[in-house]
Amino acid sequence: MYRFFVAAAEAASLSGAAERLAVSEPTVGRKITELEGLLGCSLFLRSTRGLVLTQAGRHICDRASVIETSIVELHRLASGASDIGTGVVRLSTSEGIGQYWICGLLPGFLEANPGARVELIISN
Repeated sequence: MYRFFVAAAEAASLSGAAERLAVSEPTVGRKITELEGLLGCSLFLRSTRGLVLTQAGRHICDRASVIETSIVELHRLASGASDIGTGVVRLSTSEGIGQYWICGLLPGFLEANPGARVELIISN
């Protein structure tokens, strides 16, 4: 359930989370509703513009991201994957490319490579 919550928080929409997780939008909504029921609080304010984290959602989101990263790492270790990316990646780029392109790619890269650390220098 937490991976659906984290994906929805990052995408700020059920449809964005569904696309990212390759599931249907109703599935994402159902999993978030289940998590809210389990926790006994609302995690999002829902509007026509998308999702906004509630105060409780903000408190839980960072921890849920850590949990999700740990679970992904555990699955990789259990499957015997030895190609987990680790180490430091240093990037230097212009403002336009850094802010609008690289920053959009970083969450996916870091999710796929939980042992990696990125040092990004954005400057013209």
